[in-house]
Amino acid sequence: MAALSTCLDTICRPGSKVIIETPGYFPIMPVLHRRGISTLELASHPRTGLDVDEFERALKSTRVDACLLMPNNHYPSGVTYPEEAQARMVALATYHGVPIIENDIFGELGHGAAPVPSMRRFDAQDLVMQVGSFGPTLGATYGVAFIVNNRFRQDMMVSRLFYEERAGSVPIQEAVADFVLAPGYDRLLRRYRETLGHNMRRGLVELSQILP
Repeated sequence: MAALSTCLDTICRPGSKVIIETPGYFPIMPVLHRRGISTLELASHPRTGLDVDEFERALKSTRVDACLLMPNNHYPSGVTYPEEAQARMVALATYHGVPIIENDIFGELGHGAAPVPSMRRFDAQDLVMQVGSFGPTLGATYGVAFIVNNRFRQDMMVSRLFYEERAGSVPIQEAVADFVLAPGYDRLLRRYRETLGHNMRRGLVELSQILP
């Protein structure tokens, strides 16, 4: 949560408004409330995700300072937005000059053979702030978070100093870095995705047998 907070503190102020999905990643709501940030909620469909046309209308009609989105392995629905939708959302946000905070903490935990790439692959202006974490894959003790963005890097560092955010345990960060660079981490992720895929397929079969 510290990484998401850093992004919000960097580009938002009390009175700012951000676009969020509903249903969405509910743990972020108290973080927004404490900072006096209001929200514009857009519906996220469990099959297709955010309606891009609605997203475009919101950007045209309302002044917002950021978009807080979870396009890959969305929580709680599990949907991954289509590539065309992600590309168009990035293009629209870029046109209106609105940064996207991409909550990508579950990006590596899909049910496919490979992880889904970040929205940043469509971002030519470096307006997407990708937030990831090793917590979901390695556990809370090793839940080192990270932010991928160069455009706001200096502002993020100033923000952390202003709010006296601590960097966390250096030995744990070093241990995580060593592990994720080793072959064992990729094997671990593949095993997770295989298990998740198996569970999803089994669940769909069981539901099809129970539901009319």
